[in-house]
Amino acid sequence: MNPDPTADSFSLMKRHNTKFSLGKGRFEVDWFPPALADRSGLLPLRVVIDLTVGEEVALYWLDPTEFIQELAEIRPFQFFLRTGLFRPSLAP
Repeated sequence: MNPDPTADSFSLMKRHNTKFSLGKGRFEVDWFPPALADRSGLLPLRVVIDLTVGEEVALYWLDPTEFIQELAEIRPFQFFLRTGLFRPSLAP
């Protein structure tokens, strides 16, 4: 019998309550890696928003166009994201 190698992976991961508990908030980025300044798109970066939760992964939306300013004016702004993985036919 060949056990599933991923079966125990989830039981080994430590679960955290990552619910944002500080109420309504706003944050500003004090420092951003200069090497990423000329990029655009969604970039996953490690951040600490709440010290009680610790390190998390945040998606930074970088857009050099005026469109991002239009989005900043939308209240409430809701961003819905679907994720997935696939292997394209031309992949190695």
